[in-house]
Amino acid sequence: MKKLNSREKNIKRHKSLFAILKFFLGSLIKCKLNLKLEKINITDKPVIILANHNNDWDPIILALAANKHTYFVASEHIYRWPTAGKLIKYAFDPIIRMKGRTEARAAAEIIRTVRNGQNVCVFAEGNRSFNGETGRILPSTAKLISKSGVNLVTYALTGGYFTYPRWARSMRRGVINGKVMGVYDSDELSKMTHEEIYEIIKRDLYVNEYDANENGVNYKGGHLAENIEISLFTCENCNKISTISSKDDKFYCDCGLKMRYTKTGTIEGIDGYKNRFNTILDWDKWQFKRIKKLIENGKNDVFFGDGNQKLFRIIKEKESELIGKGSFSAKRDCFIFETDKEKLEFPFDLIEDVDVIGKMVLTIGTKDRESYEILSDFPRSAHKYRELFRMVKAEA
Repeated sequence: MKKLNSREKNIKRHKSLFAILKFFLGSLIKCKLNLKLEKINITDKPVIILANHNNDWDPIILALAANKHTYFVASEHIYRWPTAGKLIKYAFDPIIRMKGRTEARAAAEIIRTVRNGQNVCVFAEGNRSFNGETGRILPSTAKLISKSGVNLVTYALTGGYFTYPRWARSMRRGVINGKVMGVYDSDELSKMTHEEIYEIIKRDLYVNEYDANENGVNYKGGHLAENIEISLFTCENCNKISTISSKDDKFYCDCGLKMRYTKTGTIEGIDGYKNRFNTILDWDKWQFKRIKKLIENGKNDVFFGDGNQKLFRIIKEKESELIGKGSFSAKRDCFIFETDKEKLEFPFDLIEDVDVIGKMVLTIGTKDRESYEILSDFPRSAHKYRELFRMVKAEA
């Protein structure tokens, strides 16, 4: 007899709480976020829903769009929230994935869940976008869909990035749209190669938020530009790293850069400053080209770094211990964490993956199954480290 896991034992509770919360809070949330959602009509056969990811509210948004109870894949860090983590586990029991690792275990849990007759939603990027464009989707996602043997629904969300940019201090109110991009029967998918499924996923889930907001919808709120340096880590004017600061709807650099973040999500020069870029997306692409040039130079100098950082080691997914406080920096072949007493190196050859939790928690998963997090008490970019690692590994 198959041994039941906690999710299978408590399906009735999960479905009941899902329905109750949806009934009592659904209209309120739809109003708060100004949601315009196309319904996901799930039939008797279970489905995997694949969606893009731009907003912390995305799981709730997809739950409101789906007509049946659905399980979600979530990062393991939520279980380290003392009270909320326990409530989430009790009510929803999400499928947990360790960031900074390629998680075969999470994939196995997804397959087990859908084969048990339940629906699962996966945010294919595994990350919210920092710039409003759909990010990296791994080819293994197509293999997961093929192996699951169930139907596939692809769903695209727009407006979520401008409602709550990943780097931002606060939310804004505009509109969030959701649209079913494709419904694919398991029989149809079984006749496709992994490459064909992968191309469908990338095509259906690609979103450029700036193109989607061609009508110039306003996203109103306070402190519109604050913490923008979490995304924009290189000054477009002087090319220096980690010199941008922000306040209210403006951001600056000592070199003379003075800009404003507008209600439509664009950026513009102020007080006579002539800006090079009108969107965070264009700026972000430019700054990563600069990192690529650093890699191509072949030198192993320190590329960039941040002081006053905290290094934690993750224990058993639900606990963490502080290793030390110090500076964190990146070279072409390793990360370095240095305190007054010691210097720790993380060679890229020994790292399995690097990722970002939330706005700026950098996670490092090593090939010997150790996991680390680097935290900061002030706004700083974590995704510059992630993208450096991925660029170097792509060249290897």
